[in-house]
Amino acid sequence: MKNIFIISLVLCVFFSSSSFATKKCVFIVKVDEAADQVIIDYLNANGYEVIVSVANGTVPFGVYDLAVISETNGSTDAVWKAFRNAPLPFVALKTFCARSHSNSLAWLNTSLTGTDYANTNDRSVASVAETHPILRGVTSNPTFVEEQPIDPNTNVAPFALQWVNFPSLPSGATVITTVTIGTGNDYTLTEPIPQIIAFERGTSMNIATLTNRAVMAGFNFNANPYLTSEALKVIKQSCDWVIASNATAIQDVVPAALLKRVGRELLNPTNLDVEVYSLAGLRIICSKESAISLDGLTAGIYVAKTTAGVLKFVL
Repeated sequence: MKNIFIISLVLCVFFSSSSFATKKCVFIVKVDEAADQVIIDYLNANGYEVIVSVANGTVPFGVYDLAVISETNGSTDAVWKAFRNAPLPFVALKTFCARSHSNSLAWLNTSLTGTDYANTNDRSVASVAETHPILRGVTSNPTFVEEQPIDPNTNVAPFALQWVNFPSLPSGATVITTVTIGTGNDYTLTEPIPQIIAFERGTSMNIATLTNRAVMAGFNFNANPYLTSEALKVIKQSCDWVIASNATAIQDVVPAALLKRVGRELLNPTNLDVEVYSLAGLRIICSKESAISLDGLTAGIYVAKTTAGVLKFVL
């Protein structure tokens, strides 16, 4: 009986840690999840356990594999600034937050020139990286929004996609899809611009270097009820891509034999590369010394991240 119990325990550990295990996603909304329910339901039905969190300007801590940031968060909300150095891979559903602003992601290599655009005729999406995993099984010119009639009372169609006119993209960024904006009420641009962009970890930005992979995709929350199966698949596969490397996720606790806090030091006997982050997601320390001093840190909660796992500690 004892041997059967041990075998069962081993199998339980194996299957719970395998690639088939449910992945935990923190979905960051501005007020509530109502506008994003279609996306949340799709993720929950396709390998993710979604935990909704109301944005408060910090990166949520917990056993999460990734974060998805709702487009309902305003372009000047502090949630974008919090994720500049976030020790968590993420998918942002608001492309135009990558701009020069104190609370934006501010990832452009040059000053942003141009205008934010929202398209009301959502048939212009074109694949430009058809072999990228984000587009696996998606048509070369996908339809992201079901055709909706213009509201006769307001003469407005539901906005579906939003984009920004990028003057340049940093090395490590891959444009996945583009859109072409024609002449409309508030815009005159008629050239393709990025709509979904994938960023590799280590991409050098204006303010910081990305700790993890990230995807920016311009899905306006007003269009979420009308998203096609292709659009939902692209969002889900964007989530899959950002967590494709286990080293990018805050998931496993590092063994105490490899890293532990003793007083005002982190003991690191095997000289792991250690990055210490504040509660706001800012990288405070980067070291591989066997004894890492914490003397310069104020009282608070911190996360030490290594390739062997993470250590959350309080000073």
